[in-house]
Amino acid sequence: MRTYRLVWRVMVTVVALVAVVATALTMPPGLFLAVAVAMGLFGGLIAVSFQEDLADVRHPIVKGVVLAVAVTLLPGLSRLLGPATATAAVVLVLAAPWVVQKVLDRLRRRSGPTRIARAGLAEPDEALRRQWTESTRQLALATTVAERMVVVRVREQILDDVAARHGGWLPPYVWPVTDAKSRDLRP
Repeated sequence: MRTYRLVWRVMVTVVALVAVVATALTMPPGLFLAVAVAMGLFGGLIAVSFQEDLADVRHPIVKGVVLAVAVTLLPGLSRLLGPATATAAVVLVLAAPWVVQKVLDRLRRRSGPTRIARAGLAEPDEALRRQWTESTRQLALATTVAERMVVVRVREQILDDVAARHGGWLPPYVWPVTDAKSRDLRP
């Protein structure tokens, strides 16, 4: 994903530079600078007003200014691309790393029970350990109550299998802290 982010940033930088040159040739320079400064101030003020809501965003004010100034590049971009400007803008936004990462995370969460089932293809003890480890990971990734309940039901079945295989006691890999003296629940 690091390489993808770098490639995306390079692509956006190239498009932005081309759009700056095209906009500077399309509009009078004074008007272009005035609009860019006004939009930058507007974007900065909006970012300042939403700074508490943007606590997880690095440099929210700078990003607000950049996003607001990016709007001033549309006249030059539309002059170069014509009717394909909207399509190019949508593709750049949808190909953004944070959008792609959110989509990939959703796809991984949906494939949870199947990944747990694939973990069960090893030897019986190893399969149960892998299924338990994978279900723990899936439980941590689940964001909705419905997703958590699906994983909890699968974990319940895994625990039943583990208990049946080990004569009613639970092996150390089931416990987050492996302490054989306090966690060994042999009957």
